[in-house]
Amino acid sequence: MRVLTLVAVCVVVVAAFALVTADAQAYEFFGDYCWELMPTNGGPNEAFGLKAKLGIFYMGNTHATVGGQCGVFVGNSSSSVGWVPCTGNLELVGNTLIGTLTAIVEGARWQGELVIDLGTLNGLYNSLFYAGANKYFSNGVMQFASCNAL
Repeated sequence: MRVLTLVAVCVVVVAAFALVTADAQAYEFFGDYCWELMPTNGGPNEAFGLKAKLGIFYMGNTHATVGGQCGVFVGNSSSSVGWVPCTGNLELVGNTLIGTLTAIVEGARWQGELVIDLGTLNGLYNSLFYAGANKYFSNGVMQFASCNAL
């Protein structure tokens, strides 16, 4: 009798979980979008930019997550330190997307805050690039780009 009761409870719990998750949507994929983040401060050794190809996942309300690949580069050159996975989030505030982005490669880390205009998909960023004990601040413009051009 006790085993039968335990089996019945398990069936009820699994059925309840199935009903709850059947209506839940984890996300809606909006597609891949690409940007070049070009530094406007400092010399090539102090300004680190980024090229990003990001998939945008709508989470509901004003929330989105992003994930994709980023290439950290030095100054305004096209010399990439390396293409690595990157992730972040975006929040819709009026006609602006405000968010964060992080990329990590071989002990170095690029972290940025993003402000993107919905009308043009261009924007501004501030970032820190950590390489060992060194920290480099950079800010600049985000230029919406063709993903084929990156």
